[in-house]
Amino acid sequence: MNQSEKEIHNPQRPNYAFDSDPTISLMDFREQTDALLLAQRAKFLIMIAVILVLLLPSLAWLIYENSVVNDKYRTLTISLEKHKRELETARSDIKNLRKSTSALLHEKIPGLFPFKYNSSYEINKKYVKRIAFDESSPKLGGFEAYQCRVSLHNQEDVTVLPEMVVVFFDRNGSVADYLHLGNVSDSTMKSGALKPNEKRTDISRAIEISDSAQKPMYFLVNVK
Repeated sequence: MNQSEKEIHNPQRPNYAFDSDPTISLMDFREQTDALLLAQRAKFLIMIAVILVLLLPSLAWLIYENSVVNDKYRTLTISLEKHKRELETARSDIKNLRKSTSALLHEKIPGLFPFKYNSSYEINKKYVKRIAFDESSPKLGGFEAYQCRVSLHNQEDVTVLPEMVVVFFDRNGSVADYLHLGNVSDSTMKSGALKPNEKRTDISRAIEISDSAQKPMYFLVNVK
């Protein structure tokens, strides 16, 4: 084998600087690592920047929408508080108006009583001593209903035929209904003769209130 063939089969490795100085290789490795890290960080920052640029319109829209919602919420809150104050004022005005109406009605129509369920009222007109209105169960129509209960006492020495009319008024003072106690066919409450010193309680049939606007607020008793 000649010299050239030996050189081909046994090539000589070139001499590098780190063969004689290992610190050069370590420094190169650190520099390459730092450069790689810097490149990766740069790529990461570029990606973040690109994402922020893409999301910026959406973020701006969300911020705008949040501002609009907050403005609407503040406006609604202010409007709600205003309506609450107006409602309280209206309730107070209605309450005062009802008091004034009640006072005017009592002044205009003496002898008025407030209509209340399950309350007894002293009448003491001739043989009619007391009257009460008992709330009863609704009928098939489901309307509000009540019964009138009248306590009678004949203190005379002769037999009498009780006859009484109860007139009901609504909150405005208009006649809402009436109830007739007597011994005629159209009487709401049938009542027979009342003997001397006899005490008796007559009860009406159930009376329905089909319209809440017509619910009695006052009543007046007229004994004949």
